[in-house]
Amino acid sequence: QGSEGGAGSHGEIMKVGDRTLPTSAVLARKAELANIAVWALALNTTWEFVHAGPLYDMWSEVSVASGLFHITMAVLGDVLVGLGITFAACCLVGVRHVLPPASRGVAALVSLGLIAAVVLEWLPRNFDWWTYNDYMPTVRVFGQILGLSPVLQITLLPATSVYLAFRVPIYRRGCRAVPSGYAASLRRPSCRDPQSRRNAAGSHRPRRR
Repeated sequence: QGSEGGAGSHGEIMKVGDRTLPTSAVLARKAELANIAVWALALNTTWEFVHAGPLYDMWSEVSVASGLFHITMAVLGDVLVGLGITFAACCLVGVRHVLPPASRGVAALVSLGLIAAVVLEWLPRNFDWWTYNDYMPTVRVFGQILGLSPVLQITLLPATSVYLAFRVPIYRRGCRAVPSGYAASLRRPSCRDPQSRRNAAGSHRPRRR
């Protein structure tokens, strides 16, 4: 009897979020992923255009059209990085702690974002792919000078995108905004799977006598 209970518990954990590779659990959250991508696109576009002009030397070396093209490609890359960080956080702490974000999920998103930010900024700087001007605040990491603005961008915006995806959903498809935290999301149906929404709706139907 104890063995069967353990197996059932393990199956439930695998269902809501396998910490090793929760591919199906993450991909099933299409509405959430769409909202995360939309918010990541909006936030990174704003950040890139705000800091590209005052903090980089690129405008003295390329045309405006070429500069805009590079910024656009950078934004799309930032969105993919943010989605990758979200998936990695789901693998690390479980889907239920990230979608929607609980404290453990936020910590994982920010920590993985910081690691990705340092790596993705250190490598291009090591190969002199871009340069900063005198207004860029910098920090030295492993002997290389990195811009603080792009490091903060990749560190903070993935977690911010996930948070806003649940607090201010743009793509709804039968979803509602929920309070922050996984426990709060369990109290009312939001962007969960259709079966969960049907179960939640059925629990509120009056019973026939």
